[in-house]
Amino acid sequence: MYSSSRLIWPALEGPRLQSVAQTLAGWAQDPTRPAFTQCASGEPKLSITYAQLHERAKSIAHTLGKRTQAGDRVLLWYPNGLAFIEAFWGCLYAGVVAVPAAYPDALSHIPRALPRLLTIFQDAGAACILTSESVLASHTGVTNLDALQHLNHRFVTTDTLPDPLGWPEPDLAWPSDKLALLQYTSGSTGSPRGVMVTHGQLLANQRMIFQAMPGDAQAKEVIVSWLPLHHDMGLIGSMMHNVYRGAHAYLMSPLEFVRHPLRWLQAISQFKATISGAPDFAYALCTHRLAPEAVVQAQLDLSSWRYAFCGAEPVKQSTLQRFQDRFAPAGFRASAWWPVYGLAEATLLVTGVRQDRQAKRMQGFSREALQAHRVCKDDSPHAMSLVDSGQPPEGTLIRIVDPDSLHLCEASAIGEIWVQSPAAAMGYWGQAAASQSTFSAQLPGLPGHFLRTGDLGFMCDGHLFITGRCKELIIVRGRNVYPNDLEAAVETCGEPVQPGRVAAFAWESEGAETVAVLVEIARPQRWDLPLLYQHIQRALFNQHQLTVQQIHFVPVGSLPRTSSGKLQRQACQRLLKAGEMPLLTPTTGGE
Repeated sequence: MYSSSRLIWPALEGPRLQSVAQTLAGWAQDPTRPAFTQCASGEPKLSITYAQLHERAKSIAHTLGKRTQAGDRVLLWYPNGLAFIEAFWGCLYAGVVAVPAAYPDALSHIPRALPRLLTIFQDAGAACILTSESVLASHTGVTNLDALQHLNHRFVTTDTLPDPLGWPEPDLAWPSDKLALLQYTSGSTGSPRGVMVTHGQLLANQRMIFQAMPGDAQAKEVIVSWLPLHHDMGLIGSMMHNVYRGAHAYLMSPLEFVRHPLRWLQAISQFKATISGAPDFAYALCTHRLAPEAVVQAQLDLSSWRYAFCGAEPVKQSTLQRFQDRFAPAGFRASAWWPVYGLAEATLLVTGVRQDRQAKRMQGFSREALQAHRVCKDDSPHAMSLVDSGQPPEGTLIRIVDPDSLHLCEASAIGEIWVQSPAAAMGYWGQAAASQSTFSAQLPGLPGHFLRTGDLGFMCDGHLFITGRCKELIIVRGRNVYPNDLEAAVETCGEPVQPGRVAAFAWESEGAETVAVLVEIARPQRWDLPLLYQHIQRALFNQHQLTVQQIHFVPVGSLPRTSSGKLQRQACQRLLKAGEMPLLTPTTGGE
């Protein structure tokens, strides 16, 4: 703890902070400073100050001290909200390792969520599961919960714990290399793995996020977020960064956003949010669902929004432009766009720093060069426009490497993104071989270890541009094709195709690699599917010179996704190949 009563401001912290847990204790010195407000149906419901959160964390830490030992893993299973936040900081205060797990957004989804929950519990070797009385009570009568019966004695409910009266302030100066978090990856290209993140790495990444989105010590920041708290962008980029900055965050549930995207923008407008962000699909969903007249009727005022960060999946130029055009009348400014790049293996942020707020967020490149894995600027109307993911923060080094030869690429080549950063995680829990290959890569002539991200991209004028995933790259007749580009082309085919409801992946036909496309369709009886098939086929040919026969329509919810909502293209491929994808008829117009 700090002996000084002066509030901590991150930009001036210097060497004072040793662990991220101390940020909460510092802001708690102000007894009235608001920390989080939980909203439902667009209205504030529950609030907590930093001082109250500090006391709740102490109470939970006190209970954990009786049931666990320092370094034990503790699984968190809560809906998005204040109870999760209290439990997470309680773990940090107690010196145990927090293991966030996805909580289903509806009771009917619990049976489907159990396999992942049990996998994480067993993989982490968790000592107990923190949850709430209301969560356990809500499961009464839900079928298929037999798998949890043997874990009943491991549950600890945190909403009924007494206040720790008379308990001394905890010593939160944890060593920087002390394990704080197992952040299980979303599993978009494989099985989830527990990324080991230390207190020092969490603190280093918070400094990086602050450098990417600098603030003013005299200005009170307001954050609005619906992002899942078990996922790195919601956990570290919104919830933890809110505490780091001493800001006030208004939280929504992810399900409420998906059902009513307008409420996200209304919350930004109502609470005068300065920081809010989401993956690309969220901005696309807002544009798709909200017609211009609905924007006018909502009387939104988005002029307070200074940082509209966008990451977690490829950011599309078309998404940013459409959102900007739709919501400029509501005060949204182009300078608010803040595309970023990061991943759980780097704690979160890798790039996002912008020295010039007015700099272009997009850049044109030759389509032909990109298909040959080369980089060539192109300002013509036929160029491929890519979104600039910003510069790395101070202390972070990025190199573009040939993933096959493991040598540095030429300056004009596309390759795998390798990162050297003080926030790069320790490795994967219990997976020494995978940790060695991913976190300890080396380059001839360069000191230290690099993190292999598995993402493809290039550097241009010191800024990072993302092109795709190594494992998802499609090669058709010697051309490199990125699935996210194909999906963007399909999304231009009219109202039946909603943003984020398309999956493109490699497909083998008669011994040659080609492309398959799956499209989720809501209320298929409303649409002429053979005609839509032709529109999609034409769009893929016109924009990418590809003749695609394997175009299938599937019911909404059929495309497999991770717990954070990322598309699992390889799983789509496996299901289609095995004949297990529920196809709508007619499936294709070319069979």
